[in-house]
Amino acid sequence: MAHLTERNNRILIIDDNLDIHNVFHKVLNQRDDKGLELAAAEAALFDDSPTHTASAFKYEFELSDAHQGQEGFEMVKRAHETGLPYALAFVDMRMPPGWDGLETIEKLWSVDPDLQVVICSAYSDHTWHDISHRLNQDNKLLILQKPFDNIEIIQAAHSLTEKWAQQKEERLHLEVFNSVVKEQHDLLEQTTQALAEQKIQQTKIEDSLIVAHKLRTLGQVQAGVCRETGTHLHYLLKNLQGLQHDVEHMSIESANENAALKTQMDASVRTSLSTTRSALTLVEALLSFDQSDIVIETETDINAMIQRLLAVIKNDCEYIATLRTQFAELPLVYCNVGDIAHVLLNLLSNARHAIAVSEASLNSNESSEIVISTSYQNNHVLISVCDSGDGVPKNIADKIFEPFFTTKARGKGIGLGLTIARDIIMNDHGGALYFANNADAGATFTISLPVDPRLAATLAH
Repeated sequence: MAHLTERNNRILIIDDNLDIHNVFHKVLNQRDDKGLELAAAEAALFDDSPTHTASAFKYEFELSDAHQGQEGFEMVKRAHETGLPYALAFVDMRMPPGWDGLETIEKLWSVDPDLQVVICSAYSDHTWHDISHRLNQDNKLLILQKPFDNIEIIQAAHSLTEKWAQQKEERLHLEVFNSVVKEQHDLLEQTTQALAEQKIQQTKIEDSLIVAHKLRTLGQVQAGVCRETGTHLHYLLKNLQGLQHDVEHMSIESANENAALKTQMDASVRTSLSTTRSALTLVEALLSFDQSDIVIETETDINAMIQRLLAVIKNDCEYIATLRTQFAELPLVYCNVGDIAHVLLNLLSNARHAIAVSEASLNSNESSEIVISTSYQNNHVLISVCDSGDGVPKNIADKIFEPFFTTKARGKGIGLGLTIARDIIMNDHGGALYFANNADAGATFTISLPVDPRLAATLAH
């Protein structure tokens, strides 16, 4: 297995006796005959080459010397700070007048906890239990009794510097492992978050589809009610027309005798006829937008479609704002008229609500207005709905097309109107739906529809 770290051969000798320093230099940096004898014995035992085995005892160490604990501490501290730490320190137990061996080792490990240490002593000042209890790191500690055996010194130097390298390599492996684990953990968190967001989005889409289905079902029920109502209105209109004919052709005698009654009946009949015709016009307008009957695109007169739509909502809006139209001459637009009417109805409803809750409307008696205008530009028909409300606040401008976002009170809206509207215009008709706040007051929402999206799709390919 390849090593991630180079072997560290730096050894510090801390002893107040100069002769001890000389012994270490001689033993660790010169070939020793006893070392070679031990190597030969090892080779004979393990059937190995004596020359190869003995090479381990000829390893050159980089030795440094300190004669007091304080001096050794400063050398270890400086080496650690410069990135060239010592792997091993031989520390004498008695070094008057400064720190003793145990205090020196405590100081050394305070700046370099990885340092391997050999205690050198000719005395039994402390038991092994006392030493290990005080230093609390006996796994990095070895004791050599003076006088030394050269082989013990060599073995300690080799084994402990190798141990230092192995422990550092283990830490590097652990760091790499932890880094990989962290990357995988972060990736798992990102994936989990993405799945959670996807689940939320999927739930919103499912809710949208459920609401859309309910709205469509409601529209179909509405269409059936309108048809039944239309049938009754036609019957009522026919009876009223017959009654009007009878009133107009009353005999002169009856007319002279009941002139006041005739006048009253005539007025009532005319009022009833007008109201019935208005109601019938409203029902026919509603039926013209029944999407259950309009499932294909057709060439549509946008201005006429808007006029029919206004007939539906006129009574609902007249107490809030005045409806005005500004129509330009337009070509026929190939579209799903029911879908476009649905979008316009949503925009007009929003405009009505914006005016109803606006500060200007609440604090003024002046009449507000909603202006529906059309224009033709670059082979696109533009339909704009402009209101005189308070406009769209900047802090929600980028959210109004998001699903389920609404500024209406609870129970007044579910926040899908503009989302569905933009989907209809953009995805179903290849157009655009956007808005801008007016310079004076209110906001303008604009629908941009290609005159013939089929032609645009052909050119795109």
